[in-house]
Amino acid sequence: NDTKRGQTSSHTVEIRHTRIKEENKPPARNGTGGPKEGKRIKLLTQYKDEIAVCNKIQTPSPSKEIMNTGTNILSTIMHTVEIDNSHYVYSVTEILKFHFCPQLYYFNSILGLQGINERCWIELDYVETEDENKLNDDEIPGNELGNIVHRVFKKYHLSRLNLFGQAKDKNVLEEYIKNELSVYGLDTNQKSIDLVANWVNSFYNSDVGKEVVSSKLHKRETSFIFNYRHNLIRGQIDLFYFNNKGLLKIIDYKANDIALDEIPEKVKLYQLQMQLYARALETIYEKKVDETILYFLVPDKPVVVNTTEDACKELDLTLDNFFASHKDGDFKKSSGQKCKWCEYEGIC
Repeated sequence: NDTKRGQTSSHTVEIRHTRIKEENKPPARNGTGGPKEGKRIKLLTQYKDEIAVCNKIQTPSPSKEIMNTGTNILSTIMHTVEIDNSHYVYSVTEILKFHFCPQLYYFNSILGLQGINERCWIELDYVETEDENKLNDDEIPGNELGNIVHRVFKKYHLSRLNLFGQAKDKNVLEEYIKNELSVYGLDTNQKSIDLVANWVNSFYNSDVGKEVVSSKLHKRETSFIFNYRHNLIRGQIDLFYFNNKGLLKIIDYKANDIALDEIPEKVKLYQLQMQLYARALETIYEKKVDETILYFLVPDKPVVVNTTEDACKELDLTLDNFFASHKDGDFKKSSGQKCKWCEYEGIC
């Protein structure tokens, strides 16, 4: 039964992980700082043995020389950084950073350097930031709004919807949203609650949403790991499901506040991400993904991303270059208009 693959104990494993950024933090004055105990997550995978090895690996903090590097990094770092990727599990975000610019990936993910000009374009679960000084008092900053929407979709169970994708109890949905607003310390005014509630209801009232509600199996906010040519890649999918015909489909929500004519450009930005998700599930379930859908909550528009073999040629080239660069240590700079969006613009 294809719908049950990946759900048994042989395909899922519980792991503990600690963010590298937490490991790099110096101890607090009271001595309670430093790395915190990693949280546990459920991981959908075929490779439990590899993860068991990864859990034993200690990631060293960047050296003091690297952390104190001045503006001209290339001329001041005089030593070679040894890269041992034999047991490393690469993330989808790391691969997208490399696709944007190999040198950016090298600075950020290998050297662990702090960028001078912070950018958030690469954080897939966030929307583009806006000037908070221009926001009205009752408006939610874009990056926090994106997080809130994802958390509500994760926690709001489909059992609370009828077959038409409508909330059985409006108050329950509003209570979920109110709780998430409180987590981020935001005003729980009715305008903010209605904004998120309208997005959730619009999605589940759509043809895509109704198919999810009636699906045979669905998984939300699911972490995965899969093997690509003896290299492990991990990520997290907003939602995937098997519809009543047994077809496997992927959905990724986007909370960007954009117009219809901006969607094609956004699709190009997220295309590799979606193709990687499809490649992961096809590897784990040994079943073709029927559709990979980007769902733009504003302006309430689903877009199917092409994940055919021909369409994934750029993905395959990116992955080949990514792993080749780790072998030869060559991470070239991608010059051009991209540089103005890079957090290392001032030091590259």
